[in-house]
Amino acid sequence: MTAHPHIDPVRDRLVTWTWGMEVALRSPNRLVINLAEYDSHWRCTSQTQYKMPGAAVNPHDFALTDNYYVFFENALSFEILPYLLGRKSPADCLKLLSKPTKVHVIPRPDGRYVSNKPFALETQQWFSIHQACAFERADGQIEVYSSGWPATEGGFLTSWSGYAPDFDAIAPTHLWQTLINPNTKTLVHRLAPGAEKDCIAHPHVNPNYETQPCRYLYMPYCNSIGESSPPTGYMRLDLQTKEKQIWSTHPQSFAEEPVYVPNSESKQEDSGWLLGLMYDYLKDRSSLAIFDTSHITKGPICRLWFTHYLAHGLHGSWINAYYG
Repeated sequence: MTAHPHIDPVRDRLVTWTWGMEVALRSPNRLVINLAEYDSHWRCTSQTQYKMPGAAVNPHDFALTDNYYVFFENALSFEILPYLLGRKSPADCLKLLSKPTKVHVIPRPDGRYVSNKPFALETQQWFSIHQACAFERADGQIEVYSSGWPATEGGFLTSWSGYAPDFDAIAPTHLWQTLINPNTKTLVHRLAPGAEKDCIAHPHVNPNYETQPCRYLYMPYCNSIGESSPPTGYMRLDLQTKEKQIWSTHPQSFAEEPVYVPNSESKQEDSGWLLGLMYDYLKDRSSLAIFDTSHITKGPICRLWFTHYLAHGLHGSWINAYYG
């Protein structure tokens, strides 16, 4: 079971997936993905199986629209022997190959295009890690926003190990836009317009707008010169105007992946709060920074300080229920 389910707020579905590998002696192995959709009562409403011939390892995340699942298959190889012998970790056994990145588009079983066959297209080589959002435009194209990095020489995670990461060796993470035309079976893949020089991480949208056309993306912010560095603040990107709102603190205060909390009393897309854990090295303490999502540049409207530091983490969620 993967770490990245997605919720369809329109149909009230939780979509998650598991994966396994079909090993063949005289033909390429096949990665087997099993998708399942659940309603709010944990009833399974649909199941879909899809196979990727020749894929060495599973995608990390996927994108969800009204009518499609979208997976990015990174060009990787896996050295199985050092892993089985216990000499290398799984990440150390992964190597990027000089091959295109593939985009797999799979119709949802209760969508409008269920009778259409899945298809795969190729992009320039890059490494896709997280999918911020995806939606279908009025012209029928699928628009996907992802975080990832350009193709790099060497290992999969380069220098994400040891006491501290070496950002001189780590590739910068950017925001990418992929436009897929299901009718012509073509795509356009590029750095997201308006954020071409920004180094960022873990982008998110208002969860009420997942699968639907959205305007604002929120993400940890590193710099605007396109170089690899740790995130020290947060950025909002307006996909329509390309306007950016950026707040950043001092270079020894580090920001983590945010969680978007929608305002239940408003239907405006940018009405809510952004929650982000931050570690301040100078204070040796962590805090929970809370932002007004319509005014990121003004900085936190509240900052809750811990009496200690927290270990760096990834991923989070918000639930309205109170369990105190």
